[in-house]
Amino acid sequence: MIGPLPLLLAPAALAAGLEAGPWVQMVSQNQAWILWDGDPDAIVEWGTMDGLGRETTVTSSSGDVQEAQLLELDPGTRYYYRIHHGEGTTETFEFRTAKAGSEASLRFLVVSDTQFDSSNPDKWGEVVRDGILSWTQANWAEELDEAVDLVLAPGDLVDNGWEQEQWHDDFIRPAQDLMATVPFYPAIGNHEANSSLYFDTFHLPLNGSADYTEHWWYLDLVNARFVGLNSNAPYTGETQKGWLKTVLDDACGQEDIDFVFAAMHHPYRSELWPPGEADFTGEVIDLLDSFATGCGKPAVHFFGHTHGYSRGQSRDARHLWVNVATAGGNIDYWGEYDQIDYENFQTSLDEYGFVAVEVGAGDEPSIRLRRIGLGDEAESQDNEERDFVTLSRDEAPPATPDARTPADEEVSPHCLRLAASPFCDPEGDRHGASHWQLSSDCESWDAPVWESWLQHENVYDDEDLQADDHLGDVVLEDLEVGSGWCWRVRYRDRGLAWSEWSEGAAFTTGTGMLGDNLLDNPGAEQGVAGWDAIEGPIEALRAGECDGGEPHDGEAYFAVGGVCEEGVDNAEAIQVVDIQTWASHADEGELTALYAGWLSSYSGSDLAEIELRFLDVDGVELGSTERLSDPSAAWVRVLGHARVPEGTRTITFAMLGTRYAGQDCDAYFDDLELYLSSDGSLDACLADPAYPYEDEEPSCEDTGLEDSDESPPGDSEEDGRRCGCASGSGGGRWVWLPCLLALITLPRRDPSAH
Repeated sequence: MIGPLPLLLAPAALAAGLEAGPWVQMVSQNQAWILWDGDPDAIVEWGTMDGLGRETTVTSSSGDVQEAQLLELDPGTRYYYRIHHGEGTTETFEFRTAKAGSEASLRFLVVSDTQFDSSNPDKWGEVVRDGILSWTQANWAEELDEAVDLVLAPGDLVDNGWEQEQWHDDFIRPAQDLMATVPFYPAIGNHEANSSLYFDTFHLPLNGSADYTEHWWYLDLVNARFVGLNSNAPYTGETQKGWLKTVLDDACGQEDIDFVFAAMHHPYRSELWPPGEADFTGEVIDLLDSFATGCGKPAVHFFGHTHGYSRGQSRDARHLWVNVATAGGNIDYWGEYDQIDYENFQTSLDEYGFVAVEVGAGDEPSIRLRRIGLGDEAESQDNEERDFVTLSRDEAPPATPDARTPADEEVSPHCLRLAASPFCDPEGDRHGASHWQLSSDCESWDAPVWESWLQHENVYDDEDLQADDHLGDVVLEDLEVGSGWCWRVRYRDRGLAWSEWSEGAAFTTGTGMLGDNLLDNPGAEQGVAGWDAIEGPIEALRAGECDGGEPHDGEAYFAVGGVCEEGVDNAEAIQVVDIQTWASHADEGELTALYAGWLSSYSGSDLAEIELRFLDVDGVELGSTERLSDPSAAWVRVLGHARVPEGTRTITFAMLGTRYAGQDCDAYFDDLELYLSSDGSLDACLADPAYPYEDEEPSCEDTGLEDSDESPPGDSEEDGRRCGCASGSGGGRWVWLPCLLALITLPRRDPSAH
């Protein structure tokens, strides 16, 4: 519409006389489609001036939706239009054609799960009115057609795709001010139910596989390729995946395309709602990873289905995963389901909101993605920027780290700290992640015996679980004694570029100083001797006895809660260990306990847990440890450490069983362990030790880069360490050289090639 964004104008008044609409679709440099539900004899009056001057009749109809194609348009130009129909004429609307060439800027929004929620019936309207329109006007441009080029919508736009009233009342009318000016490009969700009304509502690119028109599609705009996919059965087979590979291969060969953005409804992994996960999206991720790695062009895939926001990334490719929901559907709150903290994700938020993306072109193509939050049902937010990330197409990698300690030495096998040189980046980006690997051989890394990928941030259940983690060191627990090992590490910046791997550093583990296991009968080989049932039964079972499980090792295992005996909901069995001989170490605060065991359940439904309790000479409890568990039908080893409180004279080792399903309480335990140490060999497992190289300052002289106050790429506004990268202590290897080479050899595209 003409003038500033009409935030207070009622959408129903704009489209008087029509069932719904109008809305604009498929806007390119030289054509656009105007759609409405209503009079098939209506005429679109349009032009570049207020006086309009041109007319177009209905080009085609799809169900009750009329489509008029406007042709011979000029690139990057504002056009005005209105619908003249049997009952009158609508207000005048406007749109802007796509910009010419591949060096222009591009801005788009992503929304998902806009479906009607009876508890919050106007939520989608609020997201559009108070969120999108208000935020874009304040942050991008006063005029909507200048602010936003398109909207991606990864599905579940209505609650029931077969109800036409929902398309009119719940989706189009609340978004009338947006849809009349900015084209929507959806990816179909499960709530659309493959309805013909979904395909009637949108005019999408007709370049998908034969016989699957508009189920999947792609669109090239400026320097980006947008891909819409169908993650619903039965469309997730080889036809769609083969088509996608062809589309990605083509994008790889197109010099003008710098980025690929894909939209699909279902997540591969979901922290807030794991039941919504879909394997098909995992197969799409593999294809996008291969594209990003093989082509050197970053990829982003957007999704929904889970009603909350998440951002993560692939480990080995510059590929972002972004759940953009929810813009209407009821929020999936923390604590509402059995939720999972996945290593791929670095932030998940249970809230309403949308995602805003800016794409830069030219010599340094880049993406800036922002999450705009609107709060939840209990507390609203006024378009708060909740998360952001910046990626450039051509990202110089960080300096290769130096694997420092341990190296060529014998260390304790129980709690071992690996520490590498400080992070340094030639472009001033900050440390984003570290990837550690352990092998039995410095020449073989195909199948590491252990690895860890840690992000600089892990916002899960409203807490950053990675806060204050330096990422330059990591603690390993419980290695095999008397063995040879080799470790290495690589660093990633916040623009998702990895360094090369460090050289491997070899070390050996000693025999350990923990002495004997303090538990009697730790594996049920002597029945239940040494253990007392506090609540419910404790049993020592043989393989298959009473239709139970198999022992982890030996001939028997413990069941706490009733398998042969009648099952109970909660059960506990304990063993009390006298530590009088360790009393002086406990009273000096230098005694540490290691407790461990193998736990399982028949089907993974019931819960087996272990914990320690510390008591003084009078039997008064001084404290207890964390309860350890890992619900699984397979045997899983859990391991914990704790400082023994001063005054402790006995330690109670407790096995706890909780029944959640069935008649039996299938909480199984085997090969339990309790060790004490006073020599400090377990200290690293109690609290993260201080990073030993924090005071080292890298030198910038070798690259000619000066320190800058400008915000670097990545998802932090703080400056990082620029390279040079030579350690201030002089103790590092020549880790600055890859930085210098990266700056010299980094490919830059020639704009004249476009």
